[in-house]
Amino acid sequence: MTAVAAALLLTLACLGAGAAVLRALRVLPHPGGEAAAWSFVIGLGVVGWILFVSFALGPFAYWPFALLLTLCALGVALLPRPRLSMGAAPAPIGIFLGAVLVAVLCVDLAEALSPMADADSLAYHFALPKRYVAEGLVFETRAVEGAVPLLIQMLTAAALGLGGERAATLWAMISGWGAALLLYTVARHRLSPSWSLALALCWQTVPTVTYAAGTGQIEVRTAMFTLLGLLAAAQASTKADWRYSATAGLAAGFFAASKYPGLVYAVGMAVPLVLCSGRWLRVGSFAVAMLVAGSQWYLWNWWNTGDPLFPMLYGLLPYHDGVPWNAEQTRHMSQVFAAGELALPRDLFNSLAYPFLATVMPLPAFDAGRAGLGPFPLVMLPFALAGMRTGRLSGLVARMTIGVIVVYAVWFLFGPSQRVRHLLPLMPVVILTMGFAAAGLRTMRGPVWAGLIAVMVVQLAAQAVIGIKYVRYLVSDQSRSDFLAANIGGYEAARWLNAHLGADDKVILSKRELPYLLDIPYFYANNLYQAEVEVRGQDPDVERFWKQARRKGITHILTADARTAQYPSPDTNALPWLAGRLLNLNCAEVLATTDEPIFESRTLGNGGQRLTMTILRLRNHTGCPLHSSAPAS
Repeated sequence: MTAVAAALLLTLACLGAGAAVLRALRVLPHPGGEAAAWSFVIGLGVVGWILFVSFALGPFAYWPFALLLTLCALGVALLPRPRLSMGAAPAPIGIFLGAVLVAVLCVDLAEALSPMADADSLAYHFALPKRYVAEGLVFETRAVEGAVPLLIQMLTAAALGLGGERAATLWAMISGWGAALLLYTVARHRLSPSWSLALALCWQTVPTVTYAAGTGQIEVRTAMFTLLGLLAAAQASTKADWRYSATAGLAAGFFAASKYPGLVYAVGMAVPLVLCSGRWLRVGSFAVAMLVAGSQWYLWNWWNTGDPLFPMLYGLLPYHDGVPWNAEQTRHMSQVFAAGELALPRDLFNSLAYPFLATVMPLPAFDAGRAGLGPFPLVMLPFALAGMRTGRLSGLVARMTIGVIVVYAVWFLFGPSQRVRHLLPLMPVVILTMGFAAAGLRTMRGPVWAGLIAVMVVQLAAQAVIGIKYVRYLVSDQSRSDFLAANIGGYEAARWLNAHLGADDKVILSKRELPYLLDIPYFYANNLYQAEVEVRGQDPDVERFWKQARRKGITHILTADARTAQYPSPDTNALPWLAGRLLNLNCAEVLATTDEPIFESRTLGNGGQRLTMTILRLRNHTGCPLHSSAPAS
C-alpha cells in the first residue's frame, strides 16, 4: 500500500468509526462539516483503542490490519450528506484568509514529505510504534516516555506498518489539522465564515502547533479531545441530555489514554455537568464512558508493574517482583523535575501572572522560547472582556470557559511541570470563547480585526522560519541521509552502528534522537526515566552498571567521547563517565569515533559547535576486573 493510500485509509477509518459511535449515541450533529469533525475526533480515539487490542495480540500483520481499518472506514456512509447551498458571496477578507490557510497547509505538506527529524518523535513517538510493528505491544519500563498512555502512537504504528515512514508523516500532518477543522466548524455555527477562518488560522499558526503538528507530539492531537469534550459537556448541561455527557466522557477518556494530563483535563470537562439538573445522570454517564475509553493503558501499566500510573505511585502501591524501579530513582527524578520544571511558586498570584510571563518573559522552565502559545490570548483579552460586559459570554460558551479555568487552576496548582506546551490543549477553546466574545463588539470591529491580523502576521513569520528547511528539502536534490545528517546530531554514529552491528548485538545509548533511526537492538538509557541500567549522575557505580548492562545483553556503548569524560554532576547522565571507567579498567575498547554537529535549535540549526561520539565494545575477559561479576538480578 502506498503511503498516501495508508494515510487516507487511517483518515477514513477514523471518520467511519466516529460516525458509527456518534450515530449509536444519536448525537451526530448537522450539517456534514461539523459532523465530520466530531466523527474524526471520536473516531481517532476509537481506532486507537481497537489498535491497542490488535497490537496486544501480536506483531503487525498487513492484511488483518488493513481489513480492520477498512471495516472501520465503512462507517463513513453514516455521515450526513453535506448541505449544498449557494448562500452569499464570500467576503474579500474571507477569501484572503482561506488562501493563507491553504498556504499554511502547503508548508505543512512539505514537512510531511520530509524525513522525521523531531527529537521527541525520534526518541519515542515514532520509535515505540516502530518497535510495536515488529514485536507487538511490548511494555517499555521507562517513565514519561515508555510506560505511559500511548493511544495516539497506536495510529502512528498502523501508519508505519501499512505505508512506512512517509505514511506516518502524512498521517501526522492530517491529524495535526484535526483541531483546526473542529474549531472552524464549531465556530461557523455561531460566527461568520470570515471570523471562523480567522480563528482557525490563529490556532493552526500558534508556534507550538507549527512546531509540533507535523511530528508525533501529542498535545496538538489531544487539543481535539479537549475542545470536543468541553463542547459536548456544555451541551449536555444546556440540553440536559446524558448522551452528550457520554460523548464528553469518551473525549476525556481518549485524552487520558493519550497522556497522563488527560486526567486533569477530565476534571474540567466534568465541571459543566454539575451545573445542570439531573447532574448525577450526566456525571455517571460521563464517568462510565471515560472509563471505557481511557482505562486500558492504566490497566496495562498495572498489569506489568502494579502501578497504573507507573512510577508515580511508587511506595504507595506494592510493585510486582522484578519491576526495575527503586527509591533512589524516584528521588532523583523528583529532584530534577522540581528544579527544572517548576519555576514559579504554586500560588494564586503566580497562577494569574503565569500566562503573561510565559508570553512576554518566559523562564527556561516554561520551554516557551521555541514553542510558546503565541500572542492571541493577550491581544484579544481586552476585547473579550469588553464582549463579556455586553452579555456576549453566556450559556454554552460560558460553561466551556468555566471548564478552561478549572483545568488551568488544577494544572498550575498541582501539576508536576510548568511547561507551557502542556496548556496547548486548552488553546482552541480559549480561541473559540475569546473570539466569540470579541465578535459581538460591533462598534470596535476595526480594532478587533487589527488585533487578529497582528497575531496572524507574527505567527506566520514564525511558521516561515520553521518551515523553510522542509521547503528547501523538497525543491533541492538533498537525499534523506543528507537531510538527517544536517538536522540530527549523532546521525553519523547511527549510520555506523547500522552498517557494522547486527541482530546479535545490542547498543546502549543516551542520545534521544537516535532510537528510531537504529535498525539494530538498542537500549535507551535515560538517567531520569528508567532504572534497568542506572546512569544517574549522582553516585554512579561502574560495577552496578556492568552487571545491569550484562543482564540486558548489552554488547556496545554509544556515548559522547568516553576518553575525556569528566565526573558527572548529580542531574546529568553518567554514561560517558561510566564508559570511560570501563575503558580504563580494560573492560571496553573503542571501535570508532564520529564527529557530530551540536544543534542549539532544531529550528535554527547547527550552532557551529561539534561533538565527538565514541562507539565502544564491551570486553568480558580475564583482563577485566569486572569479569567475574555476575549480572545483576
